[in-house]
Amino acid sequence: TLVDSIAKKIRAVEDMVARLELGNVTVITGRVEDDALLRRCGGKMDVVLARAVTQLPALVRWSVPLLRRGGQRRLLVWKGGALGEEIEEARRHPGVARIQEYPIRLPGEDYFEREEKKIVEVTFT
Repeated sequence: TLVDSIAKKIRAVEDMVARLELGNVTVITGRVEDDALLRRCGGKMDVVLARAVTQLPALVRWSVPLLRRGGQRRLLVWKGGALGEEIEEARRHPGVARIQEYPIRLPGEDYFEREEKKIVEVTFT
């Protein structure tokens, strides 16, 4: 299930899904914090992926209700900058088991290192 609040992006993704004949992909225009999305997708996801949406503690709160009991129960977020305070606050959420950071490094491309881009993995209980 792919979610974005911007209809133009969703139309483009729907076109890609159709052209690639991806029968197992659902595309939704919406916001992860909206009740309508939670009613539709709550408890069905193994992993939530996000990129620069908001602060990590909010993403943790929004992700938990989407995650399936017995699934992988992970949040993977593409973030940049100093994340120490965000991570410390997110660790206080009672459902968080572990948070790890993985720097993004591409040979010959210093942008990711210069901008401190990383993947943050949150594992839930």
